[in-house]
Amino acid sequence: MIKAFEGINRSVETFLFRHGFQRREVRELVRNQVYLSVLASLALALLTGFSLWSAGFAAGAALVTLNFWALARVAPELVKMEKGAVLPLLVQFYGRLIVTGACLFVLIVWVKVSVSALLVGMATVLVNALSWGLMSRIGQKVKEA
Repeated sequence: MIKAFEGINRSVETFLFRHGFQRREVRELVRNQVYLSVLASLALALLTGFSLWSAGFAAGAALVTLNFWALARVAPELVKMEKGAVLPLLVQFYGRLIVTGACLFVLIVWVKVSVSALLVGMATVLVNALSWGLMSRIGQKVKEA
């Protein structure tokens, strides 16, 4: 089981590296976000019998994962730019904001997905970031003032 997971992990790492995620930390965050979204959505769907609420959770998790993917893909490139990074950053940010807003509108108004399910699904990115931050701190020596 562990060997299979290591193989999957290696494949995902290779895929992310080939798609522009050269920094190990960024790859780790994106990889963990994908894992968390897929596994939590699948577990919730199985537990609730593939209810509409679990579909809303999965939609929220997918939406925030795609946003996180786009941000993680573009941000390191913009940091490297010495001049002219503000306009591409703003265009990318507002583009994602408009698309996310349109998706949320469709999901809430037309599909009638639970807002709470969407919000809990979107919170997976917070769980991912907090757990990554806490795990990166374990084992580090901290000096107190």
